[in-house]
Amino acid sequence: MKTLVTGAGGFIGSAVVRQLLAQGREVRATLAPGEPDANLAGLDVEVVRLDVCDAPAVTRAIAGCDVVYHLAAIYALWLADDARIHAVNVEGSKNVLFAALAAGVRRVVHTSSIAAIGVPPPGELADEDFTFNHWRGGNTYIRSKYESDLDARRLASLGLPVVLVCPAFPFGERDRGPTPTGRFIVEALHRRVPGITGGGFCAVDVEDVAACHLAAEARGVVGQRYLAGGHNVTYREFYDAVT
Repeated sequence: MKTLVTGAGGFIGSAVVRQLLAQGREVRATLAPGEPDANLAGLDVEVVRLDVCDAPAVTRAIAGCDVVYHLAAIYALWLADDARIHAVNVEGSKNVLFAALAAGVRRVVHTSSIAAIGVPPPGELADEDFTFNHWRGGNTYIRSKYESDLDARRLASLGLPVVLVCPAFPFGERDRGPTPTGRFIVEALHRRVPGITGGGFCAVDVEDVAACHLAAEARGVVGQRYLAGGHNVTYREFYDAVT
């Protein structure tokens, strides 16, 4: 049986693929139509191009797989067409989850986000049980990740053996976009940061995020979500380290 990885050409997805291959797993990797395959170059994987919003194509991709890692998503703080973020991150995720349920797969690892956790009060920390409170203050991406997080947990109650991983702000190789996270570094290196605000964020190595995904498959509790974070840094500490 093969392991399906959606969003396999992305930043976290390509790290997950490499760690699965290191375990000797057979991997079927999905790429969006027209998406560059540079992050999968030289890897022994079966590549399938599909739009996760195409439910029949998703069903065909899952056929013959007993594990699904769902990472396909649009990680963008803004698009000219925000509806596309919702379509991929929410409706596309539902296509993957329902197809996996129908196929009777052994395990689904669903990539959520710390965006789906919420924002704790100043001076406090949030954990996996924190109640989401950022609908009004959040953007389309944040709301879409919260909705897909809810869908995954709802499907768990219907019998889908899904475990959720909520990455913090990942840094590392193959951030080809770059993602909004990687752009922190780009802007700092080009001296385009006019000032530094208070507060901070949780940083994590992308390889650690991938390892958390594999651990979720092996040891995660169905219906539970797990934060994949490294350490908290202030914005001042981060920009001082980068520059």
